[in-house]
Amino acid sequence: TKGDKMVIDKEGSGTCTVTLILSNTTLSNNVWNKTENWRCGVRDPIIKIYTTVPFTITTKKPPSLEANNVTGLAGKEVSATCKVTFEMFSSENEENLYLIDDSGVYYTSQNITTKGDKMVIDKEGSGTYRVTLIISNTTLSTNFRNQTENWKCGVRDPIIKIYTTVPFTITINRGCAPGTGFITSDSVDCKQCPENTFSNQNICEDCPEGEISNAGADFCRDDTSREALYYALVGVGCALLVILALMIAALIWNRRREENNNIVITNPSNNPSNDNSRSTNKNSTV
Repeated sequence: TKGDKMVIDKEGSGTCTVTLILSNTTLSNNVWNKTENWRCGVRDPIIKIYTTVPFTITTKKPPSLEANNVTGLAGKEVSATCKVTFEMFSSENEENLYLIDDSGVYYTSQNITTKGDKMVIDKEGSGTYRVTLIISNTTLSTNFRNQTENWKCGVRDPIIKIYTTVPFTITINRGCAPGTGFITSDSVDCKQCPENTFSNQNICEDCPEGEISNAGADFCRDDTSREALYYALVGVGCALLVILALMIAALIWNRRREENNNIVITNPSNNPSNDNSRSTNKNSTV
């Protein structure tokens, strides 16, 4: 009726093993542990007296774990950090922090050095451990562009021997020098980036429109030849406009000069055509 179980097993010639199994072990968000007080015993059926032995059941909330995937460059140290948060700090909690590699091997801060790596434990806040894995050997095989390792970070319950873990990955990429990169998506060797491309995160990418580059460049520059051509065309256009304006001005000036040359000023007294119109009237009186 409580939702739990009581199992009785016989052992030896007169021993009974009484096992209590609790089904509901849920804890509230703000509660890290809960202790229940119990008694196990037997009742004398005649005198109705119980003979008991006390015991407690403490339910602990498992620690919260947090980890992020990381990426690093081959030939350099790569580190990844996970957080394990308990109710409080304790030597027991710290001693049971573990790292597990993708082959299933368990490591502590003491024995991980045999692998050539490091496990550093720092405290943060009131109950959070920062477990940092430092990988020293990040060499890649010649036929690999990158390599991913699967790890787990967690803690072991020293009583029930159960591990609570969180997974994370460490990806190691082959690094290319500036101006070099992978020409194709499946190439594994760093090659010099060709003209009008630049290296960006180990990839040779095309320069944006209006920009150019020399071979082996890690950035693109403005295409000044286009600008020079543009300004040259603008200069030629302006020169043509000036020449056209001068030609028009010259035509106008010549036209006016011709018109001025056609203007004639005459004196009527010197015009022979007017002599006949001036006949002498002998009968007139002056």
